[in-house]
Amino acid sequence: MARLKLRNDDLCWRCNTDIGTMVHMLYECDKVKELWEKTVHFVKNIFSLTLHKNPGLCMLGILP
Repeated sequence: MARLKLRNDDLCWRCNTDIGTMVHMLYECDKVKELWEKTVHFVKNIFSLTLHKNPGLCMLGILP
C-alpha cells in the first residue's frame, strides 16, 4: 500500500500491526481469518468436500 502511495507506512490497513503484504491482507490478517474459516466450512458442507484452509485455496481457488 505504501508503494502505491495509498499509505505512509507499510502496515496492514486492517490490523495496523503487521506488514501489509498481499498474502497478509488477504489471508493471514486476524481480521479476515474468521471469514476464511466460515467460507471453507460452508463450501465443505455444501459440496461434501474434504478441504483444508490454505492461501492457494482461499486467495486463488486452487484445489489440492
